[in-house]
This record gives sequence, structure tokens and C-alpha cells, in this order.
Amino acid sequence: MLTLLQANALLPYVKNCLADLRALKKRLDSTIDQALGEGLVIEDMLARETPLNELEASYRRSFEMCADDIQNKLDELQDRDILIKDIEQGLVDFISEIKGEPVLLCWQWGEPEISHWHSMAEGFKNRQSLYQAETLSSLTSIH
Repeated sequence: MLTLLQANALLPYVKNCLADLRALKKRLDSTIDQALGEGLVIEDMLARETPLNELEASYRRSFEMCADDIQNKLDELQDRDILIKDIEQGLVDFISEIKGEPVLLCWQWGEPEISHWHSMAEGFKNRQSLYQAETLSSLTSIH
């Protein structure tokens, strides 16, 4: 679990990771578009044990490399209690707690610092300000 201070200190790292993830997703999307343009069916291509031909093998390798790179980056972040909820929108949650209850501190690309939170069961649309009166009194207990 991260404190608010720790989570905010990790924002430069998270921004770099998000930039990497966006570039990887763009490359993956481009690979998919190119494969579809060649008439390949992505689901069929990935389901087969052996590619039908060299073209399919090449796209499959590219697809798998991008997907693996994305998953490795997401795993690296998760190992630090950082959860990427949406790469394109830049939605990020940091595992924390308030008054002993697990919560997610949430941040979106473009915000200067983490200033919101939501419960583990809720999402971005239900986020609340850390600086509301009832939360402000417990800021010292944000872990």
C-alpha cells in the first residue's frame, strides 16, 4: 500500500510508463489494422498453434511482442501497487487506505497531483475529493 505522499512522488515514473504504454498500444493497434488489411482474422490467427504462412507468422510475432511488452509494463506497475485502469485516458489507481479501509487513490493524466479517491468496488466516476471536509480530517491516516 502507498501513502498519498509516496503515490504523488511516483507520478513522474507513472507518466513515463503511461507514455510507454500509449506508444505500445499504438503499435499494437497499427499491427492489428495492418493484419486486418491483409485479410487476416486476428482471433483465428492467435488460436492456431501453427501459423498458416509466413505473413501470418510475422503478424503473430509482432502482435505477441507488443502484447507481452504491455503486460510486462502493467505487471511492473502492479508490483508497486499502481493499477492502470485506462491507457488512453490515463486513468491510474494507487492502492492505499483511509482510516484502515482499503481504497484507491485515483489520478488522471493532466492532473498536477493525486487529489481524489474511491472505494475498491467503485470506479473513476464515483471518485471523491481527498479534500472534502469528512476526508480532510482523516488525511493524516491515509496510508
